Amino acid sequence: MTCRRSRPEGKPASSVSSAGKWAAIGTAIAALVGAWQFRDRFADRIIDNLFRRPGGRVARWFYRDAKPHQDAFQATLAAIELGGEDRLLEVGSGGGTFLAWALSTGCTAKAVDHSTEMLALASRRNSSAIASGRLELHESDAATLPFPDGEFTAAATINAFFFFDNPHAVLAEVHRTLAPSGRIAIHTLATAPRPLSGRLHLYSDEELMRLLEEAGYERIALRRTGPAASAQLITARKPAAPSSSNGRFRRSIRSP
Repeated sequence: MTCRRSRPEGKPASSVSSAGKWAAIGTAIAALVGAWQFRDRFADRIIDNLFRRPGGRVARWFYRDAKPHQDAFQATLAAIELGGEDRLLEVGSGGGTFLAWALSTGCTAKAVDHSTEMLALASRRNSSAIASGRLELHESDAATLPFPDGEFTAAATINAFFFFDNPHAVLAEVHRTLAPSGRIAIHTLATAPRPLSGRLHLYSDEELMRLLEEAGYERIALRRTGPAASAQLITARKPAAPSSSNGRFRRSIRSP
């Protein structure tokens, strides 16, 4: 006698098979969603710990000399043209490599960063300048600078602008702390690969220049730089006097 397995009453074979298939598809989709979410969380952690608010052994090693950023440092230093009479503000000091290069021009400087580990690294790198009173480091948010009006003749921010959630506030604060005719240089990214691009504030050339115009800067000039012209270097000045409008809207964009 041959025994035959009975089907559940009221459910044809095709129905049982279809239910199993959809259950397997649902399990696969859930696994894919979980993997995607894990990838996003992992990417967020890497970006936060290494770039947005650097901390940990890898970040300290990376920013000890910040070699991948040194082309940006050199371009910004050349654009801002520091001299011995300048008082520099750097927004986002990182490990202090750019500060060391800037101080070699004879200027004095003050810098802010929101990472205590980066401030410690910058302090060790520039200990002699701190000891001689030529450099001060402050833990601060870029949108609320702890400095009086008109203190600086020059300001720079390098590979940090794309992390600022409120760029209008940051530009306004830098403008407030610059002396009349004080100049600013910003090095930032115009494009970035995924998944990095989805976690940065990226601007077109026109959008970036408009941000500075709206903050009250004049003599705005922008040029593309870096590999495949993926970065932007923008310079501008605070007007010589509050009523000055000469050159206010003079702008230029140069190819790399």
